[in-house]
Amino acid sequence: MALRFHRKVVNAIHWSASHVVKNVKWSQQGHFVLSCGYDHSLRLTDVEKSIGTQNFKEEYVVRVMKFHPDNSNLFLAGGVLSDCGIY
Repeated sequence: MALRFHRKVVNAIHWSASHVVKNVKWSQQGHFVLSCGYDHSLRLTDVEKSIGTQNFKEEYVVRVMKFHPDNSNLFLAGGVLSDCGIY
């Protein structure tokens, strides 16, 4: 599914009232979505069950994250600080 109504760059997606999304990644198997946002959190969602499975809080805005290419149970995340976290 693609939403093609935007004429300019999309800077954020409003996932819910409390979690403004900066970035979203699908797991390799397509069962999970990982999102990060301006509320300093990373959220893992089971798309088949439509439920959030885990929520990770950071001390900074998380801007990027990526699943491990061989193990979707692991991912990296980074933000406005020079830190990177492995989860």
